[in-house]
Amino acid sequence: MKVYVVTLGFTPIGVFKDRETALAVSKSANGSLFGDENDCHVREFPIMSEPVVCEVISDAERE
Repeated sequence: MKVYVVTLGFTPIGVFKDRETALAVSKSANGSLFGDENDCHVREFPIMSEPVVCEVISDAERE
């Protein structure tokens, strides 16, 4: 699985599961939000494993 991060310089502004959405956000951010600057980029990051959800157990429950 991969995620696509839209960045402005080195600052992430969005994380998306599909490349098309990330490209659309990047293109629209370049034109409208930041005054036609081409600083937005889409970077691809692989996810090595599925996220693990951990349950928090309070001290009272532990005893």
